[in-house]
Amino acid sequence: MEPDGRLAQLGAIRELPHRDALGFPELDESFRQPHETYRAALAVEARVLGALGLDARTVPIPERPCPWCASELLLHTDPDGPPTVTCTTGPSCTAPVRCDERGRRVWGWRELPALVVALDAAEQHAHGAVAA
Repeated sequence: MEPDGRLAQLGAIRELPHRDALGFPELDESFRQPHETYRAALAVEARVLGALGLDARTVPIPERPCPWCASELLLHTDPDGPPTVTCTTGPSCTAPVRCDERGRRVWGWRELPALVVALDAAEQHAHGAVAA
């Protein structure tokens, strides 16, 4: 094809009717702005994780008080990190784990097995005391 022929094809492309003339709807503003699309994706992700029960949550652990101070334990879950458990007493709890920024004892991923063992031992001790 001759150079003039290619130029003629480009001219023909420029002459195509505008998308509005073809009856296409306007694009939603969220499709024009990448940051809006990202925010929409985050909102969808949050709804899906919430529906599946995998979103960030804090729930009390029922009938399993802290083995060191008998206060309520809270389970914290987050899709972006491992679960943790905190004691609601604060720094006066004598559990052998670190305190978080709010002064609560916190069991991280590595300390959770020891917490489970301590909870089971406290439960067995309580059942033994009731039986005696």
